[in-house]
Amino acid sequence: MTIDLSEPNFENIDYWLNQIETNAQKDMPVVLVGTKKDLKPEMGLDTFKAFALAKELPFIATSAKTNENVDLAFESLLNEVLFRDTNLLPKSRWRESHYTNKLEKKQGCC
Repeated sequence: MTIDLSEPNFENIDYWLNQIETNAQKDMPVVLVGTKKDLKPEMGLDTFKAFALAKELPFIATSAKTNENVDLAFESLLNEVLFRDTNLLPKSRWRESHYTNKLEKKQGCC
């Protein structure tokens, strides 16, 4: 699920989360992806992180323009899908640091 960081509408997110809960299979994996991070949202990312935390959703801020965290958003959703039906990880299993640490290692030469 995406939210435009430059023009957020939390009511729409609540509506779609309700639709997923009502109509989708139980424990449907959902990741909240903030788009347009490059536009420097007025609210600040902490507001979005707090919203996602309250909804028990992983959150990742991305920018298609700069390609920041785009791969990370897909990887986080994939992990949610892979671990959805297993009890290998706790409910709050997603941590941005899991992915950003891997990205930092990839960017170096060694």
